[in-house]
Amino acid sequence: MKKFISLLLLVLTIAAVGRTSYMAHSRYMKASDSYVRAAVVLLKTAQGSCTGVQVKSETKGLYVLTAAHCRGLLTDGRISAFNEAGQETELAFIDEDDAADLMLLTGSSIFKSVDVASAVGLHDKVHTMTHGAGVPT
Repeated sequence: MKKFISLLLLVLTIAAVGRTSYMAHSRYMKASDSYVRAAVVLLKTAQGSCTGVQVKSETKGLYVLTAAHCRGLLTDGRISAFNEAGQETELAFIDEDDAADLMLLTGSSIFKSVDVASAVGLHDKVHTMTHGAGVPT
């Protein structure tokens, strides 16, 4: 599973989130900051909070990618998650990579997602996901 997290991070880092498979939006509109912001979720408990981004893989489904240093907020491998509209659901732990400070949680259909691109096109916008906790990038 750690290979899957690393692979997902690599794909997110090098792949453009803009995709031409949706006719309603241009690939440049899909790569906008507001497109990514809509997929941000708040992970919250009485002990504190973190944020994550829901990503969608055509072959693997929905996941929330967040920082591994947020693991201490989970109770029995679960955490409450909220979107900007205030909708709430519970997400479950899948795996983490402490070296990369990444944690993967289950996703939810009530949240918007960033599509993980299956290909990179010339001049596509690229969004990267970085980590905190003083871990070098």
